[in-house]
Amino acid sequence: MNQQSLVRLNLLITKYSTDKFIQKYDFRTIAKLYELSYLYIKADYCKILVAGTSGKGSTVGIISNILLKHYQTVGTSFSPHIREVSERFLVNFKEPMPELIEKALEYLELVLAKYSTENIKLKYNPPVKFEIYHIFSHLVFSLAKVKYVVYEVGIGGRLDPTNYIKSSYSVITEIGFDHQDYLGDTLAEIATEKFGVAISTSPLISGTINPEIRDYYQELALKNNIRLLQLGRDFFVTKYKYNNGFTQFDYLDKGYELQKLKLNLVGEYQTRNAAIAIKIFTIIAKDFNLKISTKKIRLALRSIYIPARLEIRGKYKNIILNTAHNQQKVSAAVEFLKKRYKSAKFNLVYPATYRAQTLEIFKSLLELNIAKIYLVKEESKTTAKLVEYLNGLGFSNLELINTIELEKKMPDFMEDKEQLYLLLGNAELISTAYN
Repeated sequence: MNQQSLVRLNLLITKYSTDKFIQKYDFRTIAKLYELSYLYIKADYCKILVAGTSGKGSTVGIISNILLKHYQTVGTSFSPHIREVSERFLVNFKEPMPELIEKALEYLELVLAKYSTENIKLKYNPPVKFEIYHIFSHLVFSLAKVKYVVYEVGIGGRLDPTNYIKSSYSVITEIGFDHQDYLGDTLAEIATEKFGVAISTSPLISGTINPEIRDYYQELALKNNIRLLQLGRDFFVTKYKYNNGFTQFDYLDKGYELQKLKLNLVGEYQTRNAAIAIKIFTIIAKDFNLKISTKKIRLALRSIYIPARLEIRGKYKNIILNTAHNQQKVSAAVEFLKKRYKSAKFNLVYPATYRAQTLEIFKSLLELNIAKIYLVKEESKTTAKLVEYLNGLGFSNLELINTIELEKKMPDFMEDKEQLYLLLGNAELISTAYN
């Protein structure tokens, strides 16, 4: 996205959005934004919605790439974005043409201005930033006339803006604790919110391996007349191994088997995300009379690239990037790193914020041999608490830095062939490795 368009988008967000956290979200704002968008362009795409706690982005990317390799036009929306805001509105896995972005911005400005005028009477909430990103992606995909759109849910599912217009197909990845202040304090409450993306007109594909959630989803599916297909019960992943930079595995389904698949994403958990993607694709292919090509599926898995999913960068392959920000994701990443790097020492770069899952996250991280921790300061009042906690665990080699200081240090990190650096957490922190 060129600088002029990015500035224009940010100005519209600044002018028309609110940063106020809305505890009790409803669809009134996004519904009105959609209604106004239809004054300018109508959508005619098949929507695939991916919810879950872990693995959403990877699954979105794999589904998109499988469709693309089968010569289908695809819109892809990742949330959050890591490197570029255009990751929220990719067309055929590429940034849209500048002319299309400019037209979408023109429509977006008309929609937001009209919403602001009509809202004087309606007295709805101003849109939040995510709602503006979402309606903008909808405008981009509509203008691009893509056949399929794969959306990553923001938070939850039932009341997420991506779920206002019901999808044609729904997927739920692994379930764990995250955003408890919004989704609930128990796994059952969180799982229920995620289940809100389910629809009765097509099967719900679930990738959780938690037995209790599997059973709970079976109950919910029966109660709500949803056809449920679950990983580990209806389709399977076997024979995982890490092989020459690729994740190798077998996919098993009733009457359908793919052996020695090679996935360009590392970690055993990524085989489950790939299996979910293959399963939903086979259903879509049947519904749309697409000829399934084993060769194209293999190519899609082997060629997939998604930033910061245990991505290894740097001249000496010593920078490891991962967007993991909850205990479940961190634990999965640690398991891979232990197997890959054995007892090697890591320099950890981590947000300087003490959160609900900090204790569990560092219990997992303590399984690694951590030499030093760089804490990247944010606008948080909990930094001191995190430092106190880490000192209590015996970590004395701590350095507090801000994002600008991290950007300055990054070239030296990249050139350091003696040490490993693990960047973990939010998009702003991780993006410094791409600048």
